[in-house]
Amino acid sequence: MSYGMKMAGINVLAGIDYEEQCRETYESNIDGAQFILANVFELKEQQLQKN
Repeated sequence: MSYGMKMAGINVLAGIDYEEQCRETYESNIDGAQFILANVFELKEQQLQKN
């Protein structure tokens, strides 16, 4: 999803996934965006503010 948004001209700042195996692919496809290892359904606003 992030790659499609990037190709559409959207500046992607970060991506969230709960699978560590996704990190390498994400970081190689989305230059400069931060990978956040977390379950998006359990993530709290305060955790995002720290990143």
